[in-house]
Amino acid sequence: MGKKRLKTPKEKQAKIEAAKKEQQAYEARRERAGRTKKVLTVVVCAMLILGMCVPTMALTVCKSVSTTQSEQTDSSDTAATTDTAQVSE
Repeated sequence: MGKKRLKTPKEKQAKIEAAKKEQQAYEARRERAGRTKKVLTVVVCAMLILGMCVPTMALTVCKSVSTTQSEQTDSSDTAATTDTAQVSE
């Protein structure tokens, strides 16, 4: 086997700088991943809320529209009956 070579101060400094740069790059990747995870969580929650609210609101609106239409139909039937009764007299 070969002898271990002693590192010069320049080599030690270069190795330390490379390790610092690698650590900074790793921390930047983790920070970006954390931000991405938070954004995706918010988007998924918003989609779930909309997915539950929109059909509920649609059913509520349809029910109120059908109720309003049936009330209008009832009142128009009553008016037609009243008109027919007045014409008969």
